[in-house]
Amino acid sequence: NHLRAGIFMLAGPAARRGAAVAPLDICDVAPTILHLLGLPVQEDMDGRVASAALAPGYLEAHPIRTDQLAPLAVAAAVDMSDEDL
Repeated sequence: NHLRAGIFMLAGPAARRGAAVAPLDICDVAPTILHLLGLPVQEDMDGRVASAALAPGYLEAHPIRTDQLAPLAVAAAVDMSDEDL
């Protein structure tokens, strides 16, 4: 079956030790991983960064960054050479 509930575990220097985190959705996993990798989270992405699971000082030192992809029509209009691909 495809339940949206599951188990979420986080370890490492960014993790809040012993935190009891409110239930997360499977859609929260990708934004959390992007944030932990230092990448911006797309504004129109489903889910959110699981900030309650992160160590108190981590979010202060690494604020959540967001970005917005260009619409497909704009991206398709960009002229790319074979080398760019």
